[in-house]
Amino acid sequence: YQIQPKNVYAIHNPALESIFDFKFNALKNNWRVSPDMFRNKDWKKDRLTARKPVYTRISNITKSYRHNVANLPPIILAAHGTRAAWQVVQTGFALDNQDGGWYGRGIYFTSQIPYARYYNPDVIVVSYVSIGNVYPVIEDPDQPTSLKLKGLKNGYQSHYVVISNGSSKFGRPCSVND
Repeated sequence: YQIQPKNVYAIHNPALESIFDFKFNALKNNWRVSPDMFRNKDWKKDRLTARKPVYTRISNITKSYRHNVANLPPIILAAHGTRAAWQVVQTGFALDNQDGGWYGRGIYFTSQIPYARYYNPDVIVVSYVSIGNVYPVIEDPDQPTSLKLKGLKNGYQSHYVVISNGSSKFGRPCSVND
């Protein structure tokens, strides 16, 4: 998939960078002081065959960044499609206005630009995201076991789902090979 951007803007907001550094340093401290808090792997107890490829995908993305080392929480580049892009780069993501969402309450990022473009085909915010310990999501939002409108799974700092780009199942969980 190729995109031809009309404009690219690099925006440096020292206030937001300071907030990110502060929160990341707190996360690093927790990572070092309470490492078990970040080692929850209870997802292996439930539908391992389906979850493992999802976990492997995000692990491979994480490992592709040289700055990610075993003793620190991982940081990746991710995209966020929104019609409020200018507000985001000025004041950050509104934590009090989180999406209830199909895959849990939170602010949604994607490693797939085409998916971010679904939310705003003209403007995409690309930023660093500290993902912490990731829960591999396979639940469809219309199923009784879904994470829809729920918070993060206990013991995890983010959720990761591989979604379909097919028109009939757009945004739904799919096999890593789909």
